[in-house]
Amino acid sequence: MNTPIDKIKVNKEVKILPTDARVKFEIVPGEKYYICYGNNIAWGCIVTEILAEGHKVSINVPIKPLGKKGVLDQNGNISHDWFDSYCVFSDEIGRTPEEAVNNTVTL
Repeated sequence: MNTPIDKIKVNKEVKILPTDARVKFEIVPGEKYYICYGNNIAWGCIVTEILAEGHKVSINVPIKPLGKKGVLDQNGNISHDWFDSYCVFSDEIGRTPEEAVNNTVTL
């Protein structure tokens, strides 16, 4: 299975919002959203589960395959799981790439 990787460069004029200024919206498991880890680059992701009474979500982000053999997992082993899974706060994803940049993941 070869999954497309949504890597979208967003205009530098789009800025990160403080966490108290972020707009909350309804999140639907199985739907496509975007996440940004910095540098105004948004990645497509799928919400797999809503956790902690809606404050956190579990997401899958497609990863780049090495080829037909699979992908390297975080332990350096070859895997055939074409997604990396993460748990993030529900206000750290967006419905558009621009909204993902506004809601950039905070550490």
